[in-house]
Amino acid sequence: MKDNEVLFNNIYNNARDFNYISQRILVTGKETIGDKIYATQTIVNGTFAIELYIKAILAYEGKTLKKIKKLGKHELDELFKLISEKRQKELNGDNICEFLKRESKAFINWRYSYEFKYLNINMQELKMVLDIFEEECKKIKNEIDKN
Repeated sequence: MKDNEVLFNNIYNNARDFNYISQRILVTGKETIGDKIYATQTIVNGTFAIELYIKAILAYEGKTLKKIKKLGKHELDELFKLISEKRQKELNGDNICEFLKRESKAFINWRYSYEFKYLNINMQELKMVLDIFEEECKKIKNEIDKN
């Protein structure tokens, strides 16, 4: 397995874990944790998963860990712009660019949500974008596994 494929797998596995936790908190939070809905925790884990999915794709496209770390970015729209144009067009079929731009700093902002008077995010859109990136990374994983 090539270095970029190993890096892709490592980042992708982390993205899937954060996505899973995000969905698990959202779906089972009220039944298993109590009456409180843990939206902030769902959003932080979900938006971080999106960041990791994008970084996994960047790794697959040849960005080294050093280059990815050097980016030092959490802004989803800025990271998305670094993906190859062809893949961006394929992924943007569902207009995820709008979501990524609007929620570019969601991971940063929601981690410190107590500092804001008001924050809002569309949870259905968050789930849709997570699903799109999961599917894209799953396709990449299948390509790697074939070789």
